[in-house]
Amino acid sequence: MASHNGLVSSFLLAIFVIQVTEFGHSSASTNVRCIGAEREALLKFKHGLIDPSSRLSSWTGEECCKWEGVECDKKTGHVLKLDLHNPCTEEIYFDIFVPSDKCRLGGNIVPSLTKLKDLKYLDLSLNNFSTQKIPTFFASLQKLEYLNLSHTGFEGDIPRQLNNLSRLEYLDLSSDFCLGCLTSNDLDWVSKLSSLKFLHMSNVDLYMAVGWFSSINMLSSLQSLGLSGCELQDISSSLQANFTSLRFLDISSNFINSSIPPWIYNLSKLEHIDLSANDHISGPFPTPIIENNQRLAFFDVSENSLQGTVPKNLSSFCKLQVLRLGYNQFNGNIFSIFDGPLGCVQSNWKIFDVSYNNFSGGLPNQFGYFKELEYLDLSDNLISGSIPSNLGELSSLRELYLSNNKVNGTIPESIGRLSNLKELHFEENLLHGTVSELHFENLKSLTKLDIPSMSLY
Repeated sequence: MASHNGLVSSFLLAIFVIQVTEFGHSSASTNVRCIGAEREALLKFKHGLIDPSSRLSSWTGEECCKWEGVECDKKTGHVLKLDLHNPCTEEIYFDIFVPSDKCRLGGNIVPSLTKLKDLKYLDLSLNNFSTQKIPTFFASLQKLEYLNLSHTGFEGDIPRQLNNLSRLEYLDLSSDFCLGCLTSNDLDWVSKLSSLKFLHMSNVDLYMAVGWFSSINMLSSLQSLGLSGCELQDISSSLQANFTSLRFLDISSNFINSSIPPWIYNLSKLEHIDLSANDHISGPFPTPIIENNQRLAFFDVSENSLQGTVPKNLSSFCKLQVLRLGYNQFNGNIFSIFDGPLGCVQSNWKIFDVSYNNFSGGLPNQFGYFKELEYLDLSDNLISGSIPSNLGELSSLRELYLSNNKVNGTIPESIGRLSNLKELHFEENLLHGTVSELHFENLKSLTKLDIPSMSLY
């Protein structure tokens, strides 16, 4: 599943980017002169930091507007932008990349930053300030429009004083379990951030924030909401959402024990919906969500308690790239999912996962049309029949799971044309026959293979 996770991460970066003020293009310049008091404030800030890779080695001399991560107003010289996110990553397995410790800033964040009165953009993400709380003096940077403190190791209560940042459009406080844990007992302070378009607080402990939805519902300009892993339980079904411009919604990995609330059905601009891993979201497949969101590209309701059949005609999924329905109680003929005209679907799908359900019937020949498909998981169902030879036409496929079904017949030699395939799982089926070199002729990227005991030649 590693490369699948890497694919999803890359997809998330591409699918939704909030456009914030581009200070570097319109109002910043490397030719302006630095203001002395702000230069001194930056040097005091640097002095409190631990910089193992000397990322801030350029912070010398008089011209602070030329320092790494610093941008200034081209007319006044005031510091507008401070971007010190950790730029280094390392690959841990296939396509999974994590921040590298060698470039993480640490140490203490000193209050000298309050001298940067015109600061609009502050990014300290992916560093390590563990055992510290978010500094309350950030609330005095009242011109901030962008604040990214995600995965920085801050812990403890989020300071309510952040509600002073009325110009804030982008706020990311996503926490990291391995470094620290942020908490908030209520989100009333969030409701005061009336300009907010992007709010992500994944893995922040909101267990006690019972009225969280009412607070967020005050943010009428909201376009992206990420509350994954926040221990949410209450998800209001009686209120209507005021944030009707929402494009990105992730409330996965919580403890929501209800049907999908009606307010989600009325958000017609959604491009990304992730309700996965709540275990107890129940009810039928939410067909109205699909019908009301012609822009939908990512839809994940896996690891819940949904049941029944899924829509037969997918021709309206014109933008869909990721569909994950695994670990539910869906049933019906797998072929019926593709019943009807394919329309524009065939060129867009990247992930199709219906594993651990009760789908039956034979494998549809239509899979051969999905040239962009990278991940296909049909495992642990009741699927029967033979493997269609046109699976070999899925030139982008990287992972293929068909294990624990009732598939019979032989493995077609066309599988050998899947040159990008990394994982292949056909075990626990009724397959027979022989497997030759032609089956593996071009599988140069294959790292994991699980097939039933068959004759080889």
